[in-house]
Amino acid sequence: MKKFYLLHCVAIIILLAVTGCASAGRNFNYSLTRNQLLIGKTTRDEALQIMGEPSGKTSKTADDGQFDSLTYTYAYATGGGSTVDIRALALKFRNGVLTGKDYISSFSDDTTDFDPERKSQIKRGISTKRDVELILGSPTGTELCPSYDGIYEKKCKLGVEIWSWQYMRTISRMRRYKNLFITFNDDGVVSDVELQTNM
Repeated sequence: MKKFYLLHCVAIIILLAVTGCASAGRNFNYSLTRNQLLIGKTTRDEALQIMGEPSGKTSKTADDGQFDSLTYTYAYATGGGSTVDIRALALKFRNGVLTGKDYISSFSDDTTDFDPERKSQIKRGISTKRDVELILGSPTGTELCPSYDGIYEKKCKLGVEIWSWQYMRTISRMRRYKNLFITFNDDGVVSDVELQTNM
């Protein structure tokens, strides 16, 4: 997976919503299933029972295991496609067990919007997971290393676990996004911080 898989799927579903019907994909309520999808515990089969059939799947065999992903995406367009709200979830598995999940939503009832200015409070080599959560709240994405998903694969060279906060919305046909990735070392201390945004 050379690209950041969730964002790649979101781009496709947005295109479908803009060029076709008002909505694309199957809507779902992540808040009802979030606590059932447990990193390091939930299996791929259990995730399918909880979430149902996904809109996308990938699979990769590597020296350090079998890596699979399930993706759920939904988009709703208004204003003739000028504004598109999205809801997307990617579940990633290593040897059949959940090792990563990413969630993005621009819908008002469960938005994943965040304040990127708070990034300045995160200190490499000092801030702990607890510190980060107090500053930013719970992450919308978590990934255990190793990973073969785009930016996570690169980040795994800097630590053992990555947290992310992600947001995307299409306004006036312009896709706007902001993504914050924080990597932790074996001691649970921040080893890398990266913000990506065009907002």
